[in-house]
Amino acid sequence: MYDLGLDIGGTTMKLGIFRGGELIRVDRAPTPKDPNQVVNEIARMVAPFDYEAFGIATAGTVNREKKALSDLGGNISGWQGYGLGEALAKRGIRLDVLENDINCALVGEMDNRRDDHVLYVGMGTGIGGAFYSGGELYLGSRGSAMEIGHIVVEKGGVLCACGQRGCAEGYFSARAFHGLMKAAGYERGDDFLASNEASAQAFIDGAADYLIGLENVLNPSAILIGGGMITYAPSIVARLKAAMLRRGNGNVRAPLEPARLGNDGGMVGAMLLAKKERRGRENHL
Repeated sequence: MYDLGLDIGGTTMKLGIFRGGELIRVDRAPTPKDPNQVVNEIARMVAPFDYEAFGIATAGTVNREKKALSDLGGNISGWQGYGLGEALAKRGIRLDVLENDINCALVGEMDNRRDDHVLYVGMGTGIGGAFYSGGELYLGSRGSAMEIGHIVVEKGGVLCACGQRGCAEGYFSARAFHGLMKAAGYERGDDFLASNEASAQAFIDGAADYLIGLENVLNPSAILIGGGMITYAPSIVARLKAAMLRRGNGNVRAPLEPARLGNDGGMVGAMLLAKKERRGRENHL
């Protein structure tokens, strides 16, 4: 019997197949831009496996009870408000948990940590955040806290998928970084960051100021940097740490670390939350 964790990213869906808590295989597929096609692709990916627990991590905010997308739809057109759990049930697929992808990534990271007050910043297609405090995820009054990618950092800036202008993810995400890197004619992120390109320095300085603001607000014991940025530019954490210490005030400690699980965190966390949900149901029988 397997346990499954699926991470629906803006460009790629990754299905982790687990046995006894160990990741034994990862299947990948491009993320369709239509929600119904997403369901078809999930059904295809899951079909070969007899599973006990199945969790999904997705960009955007979620209605955990209904297993549906709620306020923000992430980067899939028509995803906002989509009833994913119901659509999968019609295909005979039982979904145990639907959770925000960055929350899942942090749950995966915390599985082997013993500290508290940990902030996760996912710099991928967009920017997502999660905060672990008091031994659990901080979810806020409506369950959608830590949408840090939608903090406005430039008044009247680039139009975001959420409808605002100037959101952080338009400037400090891996996608934004990749665009700057390509425009400057570089193929490797670390080469771009080591150059004298003004856009590279502006990215580091701007992202550092953004992280300084988050540290001043949340006072975390650790800030984990995950997402595609780590793949594009492995030196990014060290460079951001140095810039934060250089530019921050006396409260800034820049406790940055790369996410231990890298881009696998969403799958791992979704699986762990699904297993927890299944155990909770069984204990109530």
